[in-house]
Order: sequence, then structure tokens, then C-alpha cells
Amino acid sequence: MSAAMISVNVHIGAETPLQTHRTSAGDRVWLEIGRSDGSVALFLDRDGLARVVDALHAANDLRTAA
Repeated sequence: MSAAMISVNVHIGAETPLQTHRTSAGDRVWLEIGRSDGSVALFLDRDGLARVVDALHAANDLRTAA
């Protein structure tokens, strides 16, 4: 699989629907952001999930440092 740079802007607020799912094989998870009429999904393997968690921690640190 080759890496590609994409740009998607998604606002996640207190009322934004979030759902988590796992593939039947259990090798990937996905986070569905939004409603059934227009959602964005992030498909993550184990390493990708760890990177997203690290990025969220870093973002939270930046937010609280402001």
C-alpha cells in the first residue's frame, strides 16, 4: 500500500456523532465521524491507531498550553 496525502477538514464538537467499528478479521478498526447522511471514516491498523492517539495527545497538550 502506498501512502497518499489527502486533506479533509472535519469539525468534531460535543454533539458530533462518533461510532467505532472493527473489521470481522479484527485487524483494523474504523472511526465513523458524523451521521449516515454524510460521514467520514478513518480506517486504522494497529500502528495507524497508535499514531492517531499520539497525535491527539499532542493536540491536547498544545490546547492546554495556550
